[in-house]
Amino acid sequence: MSLEFNYTVVLGVYNEEERIEFALRNFFGKAEIIVIDNYSTDKTYEIAKKYTDQIYSYKNPGNHDKGFYTFALSLVKTNYVYFASAAEIVPLALLKEFHRISIGNTMYKAVAFMRKSISYGIWTHQNWSNPETIKENARFVRKENINIEAHQIHSEIKNNIPKTEILLLPANDDHVVWQFRNYDVTTTELKHSAYGIAESRELFESGHRTGILSMLFYCAKEFYSSYFRNGGYKAGMVGFITAVWRSQMKFNVHARLWEMQNSLNLNDVKIIHDKMKREMLNRIELVENKK
Repeated sequence: MSLEFNYTVVLGVYNEEERIEFALRNFFGKAEIIVIDNYSTDKTYEIAKKYTDQIYSYKNPGNHDKGFYTFALSLVKTNYVYFASAAEIVPLALLKEFHRISIGNTMYKAVAFMRKSISYGIWTHQNWSNPETIKENARFVRKENINIEAHQIHSEIKNNIPKTEILLLPANDDHVVWQFRNYDVTTTELKHSAYGIAESRELFESGHRTGILSMLFYCAKEFYSSYFRNGGYKAGMVGFITAVWRSQMKFNVHARLWEMQNSLNLNDVKIIHDKMKREMLNRIELVENKK
C-alpha cells in the first residue's frame, strides 16, 4: 500500500469490460484501488490489472450483500473507504474533498453527497434526495463507522456517525457523483429483476408480509417520489419512464413477497395447474365413458 494514499476505493464488478476503465482512470493515482470481481467471464480482470494489483474474487448473488461488505472491509487498510461503481464518475472537486477529509485535519468522519443519475443522456433527477437521508447513506466514510448489519438490498451502506460529524456537500455539478445508466428497457428489466428477487427474499426473512393495499401504497409512493418530489417530470419522457420503472420494480418486489408468504414458486404453480388439468380430463373422460 502506498503511504501517500489515505483512503481506499472499493469497486465491486461483474462483466464490466465496457465501463470499468472509466472508473479506474477516475481514481488511479489518487487512492488505493481494490477491485472485487464476481467471477467475470469477459476482460474485466485484464483491464483492472492495468490499474491495480489488488483484485479479489467474491461470489455474490447479483448485488452487494452484507457478505460483500464484510469481505471488502477485511481488505481495506486505510482509515477511510469509498464504495465506487463502474457506472459513475467522481468530479475533481469531490475527489479533493475525499483527500482533504482523509488526511484527518477536520472533525468529519464521512462525506455525504448527491448522485446525478443520467439515462439516455438526460438527467432524470433521481437520487436528488433529502440531504438528511443522504447523510445516513454517506459512501465516503471511516471504515470503523460502517454499520454492515443495517445494510439492506439495493441501498447504500449505512453508518453510525452523528450527523454533525458528516460533511454534506452542496448539490452542484462539481460536488455530486455522476451516474451513467447504460441501460435500455431490456437491460433495466433484467437488473431490476435481480435486485427484486434479493430484496423480496430479504423482506420475507425479516418478517415482512404484503397485500393489495401494501402493493398499491408502495407502488404509488415510489412513482410520486420519483416523478413529483424528486422532479422527474423536469426530464420529460425519460423522467416519466424512470418513475414507472421504479414503481414497477416495487410492484415486482411485493408480488414476489406475496408468492413467498403463500409458499408459491414456479414448481408449485405447475403442480396446481397439472392437478386442475387432470381433474378436467377425468371429468371429460368420465362423461365420454358413459356414452
